[in-house]
Amino acid sequence: MNQMVRSFIHVRDDANYHMRAWNAWSSSQREDITPGDFLKAIAFLSGLTIEEIRKDDRSVHMTEIRIELVKAVKAKFPKMSACKLGSLFNRERTTICRILKSKPIEARRHTKLSSLDIPIIRRMYSKGSMNTRVIAEKFGVSHGTISAILRGETDRSVSG
Repeated sequence: MNQMVRSFIHVRDDANYHMRAWNAWSSSQREDITPGDFLKAIAFLSGLTIEEIRKDDRSVHMTEIRIELVKAVKAKFPKMSACKLGSLFNRERTTICRILKSKPIEARRHTKLSSLDIPIIRRMYSKGSMNTRVIAEKFGVSHGTISAILRGETDRSVSG
């Protein structure tokens, strides 16, 4: 009988996993948790370590997890800046802004198109699949700038 009981008992490699998962979840719910500890907790709940989140793995799977974790940290700490989020995740501020679907202020004010961008813009528009607003969003400029380029006008927004 002892032999039969042993065959039904499954011992996990990490017998304390359920306790560590519970601790991670409960600490992530605390109001006084720091952003770093919150990230560690939700990374653990995602089956990853903080080191795996921060390393330069650009696989689709890892990128999707990282995006969800950035959004979760931002939701928990809404006043946290993109710079601080970037340092927490070992990513640049612009990457964090892209994840959060907001353009960095510098990109809105100071984007310059190069003369090499003009033929690309004209080709994109001539194919008919994109309007000036979509093209402008891709290049980080206003749709008026794209319209001016399509009319053959050049201004300060084009360098070189």
